[in-house]
Amino acid sequence: MSQIGLPPNRPYTGFDNNSDDIGSVENVLINDKNQIEAVIVQIGGVWDVGDTHVAVPWDEVKVSDDNIQVPLNADNYDDYDLFAGENEYVSKGALQQTTQVDDEVDAGASIWKLTDLLDDYATLGSGAGYGYIENVLFNDNGQVQAVIVSASSADYNDGVYAYPFYGYDYGWDPAYSSYNLPYTADDVSGMSEFNVDKYVGDD
Repeated sequence: MSQIGLPPNRPYTGFDNNSDDIGSVENVLINDKNQIEAVIVQIGGVWDVGDTHVAVPWDEVKVSDDNIQVPLNADNYDDYDLFAGENEYVSKGALQQTTQVDDEVDAGASIWKLTDLLDDYATLGSGAGYGYIENVLFNDNGQVQAVIVSASSADYNDGVYAYPFYGYDYGWDPAYSSYNLPYTADDVSGMSEFNVDKYVGDD
């Protein structure tokens, strides 16, 4: 099980393979199969490099409870350039201006940024307001499994709740400003609050 938080509450710090603090996780790139493709890390103040963003493929990332470890060092960080070479998941313009990029990118169709989902307004199947997407859970293989919703409507119990992630297969698009949960008011009224310590993120 893994849980990731991003701006404004990014708790994970990037580490190189020598366990030196090198920067922070700024975003995560996910494909239309709900699978993480890469983690965007901002390198700052190390190796005589200013603030630079790099994309580290998910299969090269190791996640622990309090940090992530990436195989970056002073000699190879250029190999992970966000907008060039084998790691060109998105164009600079696409990353800055849009939520979805063309099918021609190396990583495949419909790459989207996790920040396109975080803090979105959450609604119920009827369209009633429910709360906000606070965080996302993914398993050890990088498959997105659930969204964490902070309920804030006076019509429901306040608290933090976990729901399965309903992505492209269910008609969701990262360009949407809200995230619709296919549940009724009765469905959510009896929900127990989410406890991350009891979550098991198996495949």
